[in-house]
Amino acid sequence: MASICVDKERCKKDNLCVIECPLKIIQKDKNGYPTLKESAGRSCIECGHCTAICPHDAITLNSSSQEDYEHILSELKVSDKAVEQLIKSRRSVRQYKKESVSKKEINHLLDIVRWAPTASNGQPVNWLVVENRKTTHKIAELVVSWMKEGFVLPALVDAWESGFDCILCGAPNLLIAHASEKKFNPVIDCTIAMTTFELAASSMGIGSCWAGIFMMAVNNYTPLTEYLNIPDGHKVFSALMLGYPKFKYHRIPTRNESKVGWIGQG
Repeated sequence: MASICVDKERCKKDNLCVIECPLKIIQKDKNGYPTLKESAGRSCIECGHCTAICPHDAITLNSSSQEDYEHILSELKVSDKAVEQLIKSRRSVRQYKKESVSKKEINHLLDIVRWAPTASNGQPVNWLVVENRKTTHKIAELVVSWMKEGFVLPALVDAWESGFDCILCGAPNLLIAHASEKKFNPVIDCTIAMTTFELAASSMGIGSCWAGIFMMAVNNYTPLTEYLNIPDGHKVFSALMLGYPKFKYHRIPTRNESKVGWIGQG
């Protein structure tokens, strides 16, 4: 059961945490300090809004301490133009240098992605990192075996047999997100986490491409699932090829105009 701890010397009784709580389970006690409602039970999803909104560092969640929380630094605010270019310049990279992305960089990115939003703060995402080209080649080989057995995309099978890897593009790394099927919304949670990772990786000069053909096979081919050692009850919900781009991109290609409808105007 979640609990909040209020430093009464710091608390200014400004009501911000009460207003901000998404489930409205924080109230003021008889002295005006925030406290969880008795009826809160297990309702708290430990999202941390109450700790994040407090400008006085007066609230901690569960057994955490103030030292566990980072401050948002205004001087590190990213400009809208920088974000715009990051999104527009992201490419699906299919030509990679030989070397693998370092464990240090991948771990750093995965540490950042812990803060990607998940439904009800469920945080169900589990990661599997394929570390070298030899292993990604074996995985692509298993995907091709599935394609042969099911007569799926025979043109891609022909390409593979002629020496062209259109499954994982010879990527030196593969990042896989899997989760229990029993979680609240694992498909969306894994997709958001992987999208967040992709953009963060792009900012560090790491190339990526969504592994769509791999995804067609992975949850439908037991030899592949067993090779990856995916836990029972889990499914793979997203996968991303990774590597250092072999070439540099110089321009941003065009895209169709956004298709937008508006409601409630006036």
